[in-house]
Amino acid sequence: MSPVAIVSGEADEVGAAAAMRLAADGMDVALLGPEPGTSTELARLVAERGRRSVAIEADLTDAASAEAALADVRATLGDPSVLLHVVSLAARCPLRGLADSEWRAMTSDPLRGVFLTSRAVLEPMLQNGSGHIITVASVTGLEPGRSHENLTVRAALGGFMMTIAMELRSFGVTANLIVPASATAGLSANPGYAAQAAAALPFLIGGAASAMSGQVICLGE
Repeated sequence: MSPVAIVSGEADEVGAAAAMRLAADGMDVALLGPEPGTSTELARLVAERGRRSVAIEADLTDAASAEAALADVRATLGDPSVLLHVVSLAARCPLRGLADSEWRAMTSDPLRGVFLTSRAVLEPMLQNGSGHIITVASVTGLEPGRSHENLTVRAALGGFMMTIAMELRSFGVTANLIVPASATAGLSANPGYAAQAAAALPFLIGGAASAMSGQVICLGE
């Protein structure tokens, strides 16, 4: 059977480029997220490349939903060897105008999604003695001068990926983070970022990077 990759989180340009690259490299792809319409269309495009694909609607901030989605992936495609989670770093308004609920939605919710999906894939990866957990920061919609949430989540993601990398290294599982080189520029300032992030995937999941874990890979200008 072909290796299985999960692409979860934001179904944006970055997620689509990653899914298509993984499919082009011979992986079957499961798409997890709260937007079934977008994921279903992307699954169709993956299938056109001759790979198996499934779109699963899931609330990735809810533990039961994340675990159920992982069970569906294993039953439909098999055990995942790659988890790629796309996190939006878009800041929507100035700090002085942020409500508590908005701050939570832009910081704790994305981090919880990474935590829950990473935890969900650990059982099959540890059982199989290998795996790759990759988080990609997306900056779709980021406006100049509104980088406070962006920087907060970016720093937290780096700390989390480094922590699990140290924990999982001896089990053959790597964990790395891809971020844009500019902490304050959106995709409009670096239109090639999605393609750059996708192009980095074969290296990060290949044998040449088997000892590379806990790293922050900065791409773009």
